Amino acid sequence: MPTATSAERPTGRPRVRFLAHGAERSGPPVALLRWLRAWRIDDPGFDTEVVIGRTGPLAPEYAALSELRTAGLDRRSPEQLVARGFDAVGLAHLGRRVRAAATRVRVGDRPADLVVVNGATAAGVELLRTTPQAPTVLIAHELSTGWMSNIDADDRGLLLSSSQGFLAVSHAVEDFLVEQLGVAQEIITVVPPPVDVEGVSPSRRYQSSLANRCTVVSGGFTDWRKAPDMFIALADRCVKQAPEIDWRFEWFGGDNLDDPAAWPLRFEINRLGLGERVVFLGHLKDPGPILARADIFVSTAREDAAPLVAAEAAGSGLPVVAFDSGGVRELVSQGPCGIIVEEFSALAMARAIVALATDRSRREQLGSTGAYVVRKNRSAAHIAERVGSWIHDQLSATAGSEST
Repeated sequence: MPTATSAERPTGRPRVRFLAHGAERSGPPVALLRWLRAWRIDDPGFDTEVVIGRTGPLAPEYAALSELRTAGLDRRSPEQLVARGFDAVGLAHLGRRVRAAATRVRVGDRPADLVVVNGATAAGVELLRTTPQAPTVLIAHELSTGWMSNIDADDRGLLLSSSQGFLAVSHAVEDFLVEQLGVAQEIITVVPPPVDVEGVSPSRRYQSSLANRCTVVSGGFTDWRKAPDMFIALADRCVKQAPEIDWRFEWFGGDNLDDPAAWPLRFEINRLGLGERVVFLGHLKDPGPILARADIFVSTAREDAAPLVAAEAAGSGLPVVAFDSGGVRELVSQGPCGIIVEEFSALAMARAIVALATDRSRREQLGSTGAYVVRKNRSAAHIAERVGSWIHDQLSATAGSEST
């Protein structure tokens, strides 16, 4: 049923406030955007407000779908500059007060019926500390790197103690919450991130009529967790194992090779003589054309809670090869639609890739299975409905606790 406009909606609807660290093109912000789009078409029965710590390329799209407030937690905002001045002269307590007061002014004091923290991030916790209090739940997108490296013990404690319910993006995250953080399993619901199935083509046109050509793609930030260094290493192994194949390896997202921060990647590519075979394309608004011309998608991540880009690749009909690094096993095992490499080794992954590169029928079988599974189970409309139901459950739990 199409959603009503805000003017047509009845009064007294629950108000749900989403706290997000930013609006960049990464998994948690993209998932939030896709839920909002789906709820614009099918009214979820509650009104939304989005509060982001820092602006980014998705901010205009958020604003078109929901009330949007930006807290100005980026280093260039006026209050951050003033606060850093206090910090420099040993008055950090005044700096914290300046930041908190400015955040409250930017966000406002309008009450919400439920606060949804979209990810375990330092900016999300800062928003939680400075926005009006309300019953709170957490959408957990992270494994150990996010929980143990990106936030400190105080932030972890606040998120865990404040959240009455948790939505985990994979069973791997659910297990981490229970086993490592002591969260009660009965308050965790597992719902994977949504895939924009309209933005990917399920039909595969393999790269070339030349039987010996193979294009391998990957995507994500070029950080330690995503392991772009392993991507370069496995490219070298593939070339050495099967020199008769015309290989090309493309990575989208993160730094391109012209960025100063990418010098270790440039160094390694040049050291291995892979300059004409390995490219890092940087951030792309739409990776669809890259996926459309590829033969195999790989995830080299050391840890990944629920890699959205791998699901998008599977939805576009690409076989997925990945290390057993988190939620990706749950995707690949469906059908199956790819290969899990148990050993974190460039050689082991290269062997799996070479086997697929020389077996077109298996690539097509895995790819067609992935396209079917993702379109059936991971569409934005389907996932947004599940997330909306979870939010209503949390609202009902809150109402029940208040009435007792």
